[in-house]
Amino acid sequence: MDDSSRPVSVSAIAAAVDGELQPCVPAQRVHQPVLTGTRVAVAPRAPAPAGVDVVERAMVGLGPVDPPLPCHLVAGDPAGWPVPDHGDAVVLLVDLPAAVALRVGRGAGPARVTSSGAGAPPVSVLARVAHVFSGPGACDAWLTLHRGVCGGAVRAGDLVLLRIGRGAAEVWVELAVDDAGALRGRGY
Repeated sequence: MDDSSRPVSVSAIAAAVDGELQPCVPAQRVHQPVLTGTRVAVAPRAPAPAGVDVVERAMVGLGPVDPPLPCHLVAGDPAGWPVPDHGDAVVLLVDLPAAVALRVGRGAGPARVTSSGAGAPPVSVLARVAHVFSGPGACDAWLTLHRGVCGGAVRAGDLVLLRIGRGAAEVWVELAVDDAGALRGRGY
C-alpha cells in the first residue's frame, strides 16, 4: 500500500497565545453547538521567558522531539500539508499573536483526519460530528479544539469539525478523536 494514501493523523497539539482566548461562545446549530474562539489583545496570562516567542512556546509544548523532525509553516486543508510517508513532521499554524504546533504523520494516531475541504462543509459532515470548532483566523479553531481536549469536552470516540476562516476562504477539517488524552500537548 502506498503510504501517501493513508490518512493524516495528529499525535499532539500544543498552543501558545500572547493574550487571552475569549471564552467559547455557543452558537445555534441543528444538533450541537458550534464553539467559536477569537483572540483579543490583552495582557498575557504569564509573561513569556525572555527571548522565547509564541512560536517557540508552541513548539516546546509538543515535548521532546528527538530526533529533530521536519517542520513546516502551513495553513488550510491538511490534504495539502507536507506529511511524510514514513515518520512524523511538525506543522506550525501561525496567526500572531497565536501559534499552534501539531505533530502529524500518516495512518493511526490519537486523531485522524477523516475528511477535509474548502468552502462550507457538507451537511452530511455537520450532521455526524459531536463538536464544531470555528474561528476567523488560521489558529482559532485549533486553539478552541486544544481547549476542548484539555478541558475534557472532547473525548475518545468523538468526531469533531474544525471550520477555519470565513466565507470563500473557509477550510474545514473533520477529525476522529481516538485518544483525547494522548492528543494533549502542553501550552496555552
